[in-house]
Amino acid sequence: MNRTVVAVLLVGTVAAVGIVLVAVRTGGNPTVFVSPVPDVEPSRPSTGRTASTAATDRSAGGDVAFLAFPEVVSRDLNGLTVTLPRDFPTALTVVLVAYERDDQRAIDSWIPALSALEAEEPSLRYVELPVVGEASLPERVALDFWMRRGIPGEDGRARTITLYTEREPFRRALDIEVDDQISVLLVDAEDRIVWRHVGPFDESAAAELGRVVRRIA
Repeated sequence: MNRTVVAVLLVGTVAAVGIVLVAVRTGGNPTVFVSPVPDVEPSRPSTGRTASTAATDRSAGGDVAFLAFPEVVSRDLNGLTVTLPRDFPTALTVVLVAYERDDQRAIDSWIPALSALEAEEPSLRYVELPVVGEASLPERVALDFWMRRGIPGEDGRARTITLYTEREPFRRALDIEVDDQISVLLVDAEDRIVWRHVGPFDESAAAELGRVVRRIA
């Protein structure tokens, strides 16, 4: 099997850095992005999810291909190592991918609807994935410190997993066409991206997300 290997940097919180792995799996053929860096932080306990080896849905009688969520090792704002998508907290996860500081308003616009959907469906949880871009260690330390200061409580910090990586390769890995708006992704228990939306909260998009969640939960 031929693999393309590209070096990227993907670091978590204060002085917490580790082996970084991003793998794009479509039909089981990975493209891997890897960057080795020191590791000093504990890992988040495993949720028991298992990685998908296929990204095909045959439930409707035919083959419908879904993009598999790339494998990423990083840190949440509690400083714990997480391996995504394995460590997504529930079988269904809404991933809010953001690229700019100003995107926080768009992310916040989704929180009431996602919180209500979480209350309705215990198998669902949302997480925030800010993709900051490459930064020096002092810059990462400072940014993580201020992000933690702005997010009270362990639950909110556990939901926030900051990625310090080249944006373009990661965006391509998720098949995201733009980085000037947030992307809202629904990842199922087999690590497939089964629904997506671009932009702030939209009532029709939220209703569609709810229907998809209820169908597969």
